[in-house]
Amino acid sequence: MTTQLTRRAFAAASIAAEWQGVASRKAQRLNLDESERALLGVWIQTIATTPLPLPQTPGASSAIILGATHAYKSWAEMAFTLPVRKLDSIQLDRLI
Repeated sequence: MTTQLTRRAFAAASIAAEWQGVASRKAQRLNLDESERALLGVWIQTIATTPLPLPQTPGASSAIILGATHAYKSWAEMAFTLPVRKLDSIQLDRLI
């Protein structure tokens, strides 16, 4: 039991360090100052831990927490670009 907890703690610390590295590199590229870097950290933590509601489905969870998902149970979002010269946001909202 203790070994399993140690592995989980190590994995959690490893993931936290990896995210810290990603955020640090992004902040550096964006030339963020210390207060902006701190805010970025708070935003990432909030996004990762906030329960997001799911449609009501019998036998399914009512919310998902992004930071609690496992890679083997998720799909990576595909990147895309949307080149626009003129964008009617109301029309785009209707399409979505």
